[in-house]
Amino acid sequence: LTHETEILQSIGGYVNWTHKDSNGQTPLFTIFRSYDQQNYEEMVKASFQCAVKWYQKNTKSFCFFDHEDNKGNTLLHILKRSASLLLRWDNININAANKKGLTALMVYAKYNRLENVKAILEDKRILIGKTQYPFYLTCFDYAKNPVILNEIAMESAKGSTLGLAFVHTLKYENTRWILHVTIRPEGTDSLDTVKLSLRSLQNLFRTISKIYAMSFVPLEESFERLSILGKMRFSLVGRLETLCLNKALTNCFIAHLF
Repeated sequence: LTHETEILQSIGGYVNWTHKDSNGQTPLFTIFRSYDQQNYEEMVKASFQCAVKWYQKNTKSFCFFDHEDNKGNTLLHILKRSASLLLRWDNININAANKKGLTALMVYAKYNRLENVKAILEDKRILIGKTQYPFYLTCFDYAKNPVILNEIAMESAKGSTLGLAFVHTLKYENTRWILHVTIRPEGTDSLDTVKLSLRSLQNLFRTISKIYAMSFVPLEESFERLSILGKMRFSLVGRLETLCLNKALTNCFIAHLF
């Protein structure tokens, strides 16, 4: 059934689409999770249409909560492609977290689902900065592909004050702590993500502080705190404080770019 579109369309009206197996997975969930089929997108679309018609036949409105499994995964979490098919619906919670605290965007970033990342970022309901409790990880921490990281960062930068800059990721690379900053270069409409070592950033801030000695922006203080936190690699408190400081550093960049 998970591979035969024509059979599915023929018997779809007789399937109880809300029935769950021992893992809490409905027929629709199972089809969405069958990643090995060659016509994956076609099957996803056909099964979803069948399920919607079944609800209508039974005088009900399609309910996404009916298709959440025992681990808290929603249909949006498990989609390999075609996330836009579900995002058209008003009653879908696109920021819902599963029992591990992962949102759909985090899952897409983790498993390299670029098409879905682009689709969900276009939705105005998305909360990009949502954290995974209790680890205080964000979608930026799960984005290993630089293309996906850049997509998320650019959308975040657009939503920042004046849309000029966004500080988002602190990673340990090649024996150095690297800060990822997405900025809008002066005189352009495009956004670029750059990597700055903490030492380089510290030197930059010190230079700016000397040039603008009367500036109210606490560059040095913010950076010193971030530098200390960089050494607290496995601290949950450190992760939370880093998130707060990233916001402070974002404001520092914006103040000097404006």
